[in-house]
Amino acid sequence: MNLEFADAREVEQRLTEDFYFDGFKADVLPPDDIGYGFDNIADLFTVSPGQLEQYLSTAEQAIAQLDQTAKVSPNWAEKDGTYSEPDDGVFLPIRNVKLGFNNNQDRVRLVLETFLPRAYRRSVAPEKIDRLMIFARLSLTQEGESFIRPKSAYATLRAALSSPCFLYRIEQDPPEGIAPISKYKPASRLSYFLWSSMPDDELFNLARENQLRAHQEEQVGRMLKDPKARSLTENFAEQWLHLSGLKNVAPDPGLYPQFDESLREDMHEETRRFVAHIIEEDRSIMEFLNADYTFLNERLAGHYGVEGVSGGAFQQIQLDPQPQRGGLLTHASILTLTSPPTRTSPVKRGVWVLETLFNDPPLEAIGPNYEMEDGQWLTSESGRGEPPASRHEE
Repeated sequence: MNLEFADAREVEQRLTEDFYFDGFKADVLPPDDIGYGFDNIADLFTVSPGQLEQYLSTAEQAIAQLDQTAKVSPNWAEKDGTYSEPDDGVFLPIRNVKLGFNNNQDRVRLVLETFLPRAYRRSVAPEKIDRLMIFARLSLTQEGESFIRPKSAYATLRAALSSPCFLYRIEQDPPEGIAPISKYKPASRLSYFLWSSMPDDELFNLARENQLRAHQEEQVGRMLKDPKARSLTENFAEQWLHLSGLKNVAPDPGLYPQFDESLREDMHEETRRFVAHIIEEDRSIMEFLNADYTFLNERLAGHYGVEGVSGGAFQQIQLDPQPQRGGLLTHASILTLTSPPTRTSPVKRGVWVLETLFNDPPLEAIGPNYEMEDGQWLTSESGRGEPPASRHEE
């Protein structure tokens, strides 16, 4: 069995979409473990009792927000004695589904049958719904029936949001050897890679009809044009390039008095826009290294010495042909990220290039590392001194 864990951003985004919120920000979620440069490597995840309490707390917060934004349910009785609710679901996490039911247990089951395939990103067996209905019956026993605001539905939703089926993306191992993946899995893989969120109705419907593979290229193009594709830059690209580390870099204020938080954010935004442009416009991957353009505002352009840029808004700027400007390796964000506070570091920068761009980490160093500073060799082990002859030969 292969498990992929939903990181904190994905959990918040999924709750926003599952419950049709305008936005959701969890009060407390466990910090994401990072390994191999990314925060969604399942092999590194463990769930402690304390973390489980935080996930339960987040589920409670989501249900509370759902209840706060609820409208009173104007359900009505049909001639056959059943009750109905409008297509928008009023305050329940469903849309475009008209419910007809005889009692609250029927109502909760209908809600789960509509909601769980979205939350779990696949079809849901009746047995799983039966297990969740235990919580509905317990709630009905304690609180009684209410067609106005069925809190028994909330009880089942809390349980669903704490389930491994919600927190993990689960891929079952094939019975023997290599086997085709399920029809829903391509939809989940596409949506979480491009959007960091669950598949939308169009992807779900194509997957249900087993037509997604036939329309995959068309769907990728559609998804990249969707505003949610910004997550590909904000999540994947930022972790790939280690841009989150930029907030912890502190250049020496005595040597670099012009560096401030505004300039730091501008550096970050240039790289973010640059990567998003290459992805969204389907540009050549080589432009990561040799693009003759970038994205600047007036402040960052002044930092680079680029003339003709005015205003605080970022704009695409064509760069004059010059060997020292163009591509990621000349972005201030990358140069700052790969430098100590007082000087440049070819060794540190070279390691970043090998590890990040080429996925080819350097061999472990033998002996101390040497770098030149102020005309002298600097080693991390013994201060200043001359490197051994063998080091030169290497």
